[in-house]
Amino acid sequence: MNKRCMICGEEFDARRHDAKVCGDTCRTIKKKQDRKKHHESPIGREKYRLMLERRRVLPRSVRCVICGKSFLANHAMVKCCSDSCRSEKDKRYYHSDERKAWRKQYLQRHDVRLMNNERRRKRRHIPEVRERELEYKRQRRSDPKLAQLDRERTAELARNRKASAQFFRAQAMVGAVTEATKEPTPC
Repeated sequence: MNKRCMICGEEFDARRHDAKVCGDTCRTIKKKQDRKKHHESPIGREKYRLMLERRRVLPRSVRCVICGKSFLANHAMVKCCSDSCRSEKDKRYYHSDERKAWRKQYLQRHDVRLMNNERRRKRRHIPEVRERELEYKRQRRSDPKLAQLDRERTAELARNRKASAQFFRAQAMVGAVTEATKEPTPC
C-alpha cells in the first residue's frame, strides 16, 4: 500500500494501514513536532508545571557527612554542607579501598572486552576465516531472494540518508527564519 510521507512528501510502501511517515528520520521529526504542539497547548503547559512541582523537593535538615554540622538541603543527593566539605569527601573517596576495588574490577572487565575485540579483529585476517566470509557474500549475491533483500536494504539506507539531509536542511531553514523574525531586544 503506497502512501505519502507527511514530513518529507515522498511516497513509501506502508506496512501498516495507519502509517504516516516513511522512516526513522521522519518519525523523529514528527515526534518532535507533536511534542512541541503538546507543550504549547494549555493542557500540556499545565501538565508540565505539575510535573515540575512533583519533582521539587522541600528543603530538609541533613547532617554533613564530613563535619557533622546540620544544614538545609534542597536536593535529595546533597550530603555535604559546603564546597570544602565536598572536596574533602571526594578526596577521602578517591583514596578509599572501596574505590580502588571498584576500579580494579572495572579494569579487569574492560581489559577482557578489549582482548575479545582484538581476537575478533585478528580472526578476520586468518585466511580460512576470510575465505568463509567471502564465500558467504558470494552465496548472498547468487541467491535471488537474498540479493533482493540486500538491494532493498541498500535502497532504504539511501532513502534514510536523503531524508536526514532534508531534515537538517529544513532545521537550518527554520533556525534562519526564527532568527530573522525575532524582535530586537531593547537595550
